[in-house]
Amino acid sequence: MVLVIGENSAWQRTLLVKKLHIDEVNRVKEVHSFASGKGVNVVRALLSTGFNAHVIGYAGGFTGKKFTSYLQEEKLPASFINITGETRICSTIIEDNEKVTELVEPAPEITEQESDSFLELYEEKLNKADAVVISGTAVRGEANLRYRDMAEKAGQKNIPVILDSFSLQAKKALGRTINVLKINLSEFEELTGRRLAAYPDRLKAYISFKKEHSINWLIITMGGSGVEGYNGTEVVKSVPVPVSVRNTIGSGDSFSAGVAQAILKGEGIEQAVKRGTAMGTANCLNYTPGMVKNEEYLELLKKTETAVTRI
Repeated sequence: MVLVIGENSAWQRTLLVKKLHIDEVNRVKEVHSFASGKGVNVVRALLSTGFNAHVIGYAGGFTGKKFTSYLQEEKLPASFINITGETRICSTIIEDNEKVTELVEPAPEITEQESDSFLELYEEKLNKADAVVISGTAVRGEANLRYRDMAEKAGQKNIPVILDSFSLQAKKALGRTINVLKINLSEFEELTGRRLAAYPDRLKAYISFKKEHSINWLIITMGGSGVEGYNGTEVVKSVPVPVSVRNTIGSGDSFSAGVAQAILKGEGIEQAVKRGTAMGTANCLNYTPGMVKNEEYLELLKKTETAVTRI
């Protein structure tokens, strides 16, 4: 079972419009509403492709009740700590020309007692985990060392940890039994304090970063430009297969699900990058984030190509 940490749950609304006009009344053609959040999206993608997973996080208020009820109806394995704060609502506006505008509400704030309850829940679920994915930012009020503590507890049980986050808690977890760090290029640039548009500059950054933080795999996503993965001896590159995009929300989360699949199967970084790329691309074909259709994923997996450069 893949245990997924998705603290920051969200009720997602996706609105389809012909064209978004600022300072004008906009008529919406379609509305799709569902429970979402990075952790939920990872689990949804894993379940859709035949892998067992469970997400834990926080949910509260009227929106939180709607959120958890939706997951129950969907039969998505989940456990959420009930909090006094209100679960956020996120809205995505998709135009006919495929332009996407996101409106993201601030995360709720938790109490120390709610945070302690979450850690207890994590320790309970960790006993049945084969891998851990820490996904997204922590909610406000969360302990600064929470991600580090969770990674260490997994490491003590020899459970691999995938970190898909760029939050304060994520930065403090680096070097603490993190097996895979997967972030996008702009986040990696901020993390290293360098401009990394050119490949030689990125390669230097990959080498120095891995040495400093003792991470097994470093995976950097670059949108339509593809993905680069580094394991200390080789760089794996992959570019998504062109598809007709319906929705890009959840593609990064689906990518993380693909990496988790590779780890569970005992595969190397090349297959992890390939699976992640295919999963992220398959996600774009559906409006619900993480709702990857297995037949579409497998077909894209066949078509996804990788290039490996020995260092």
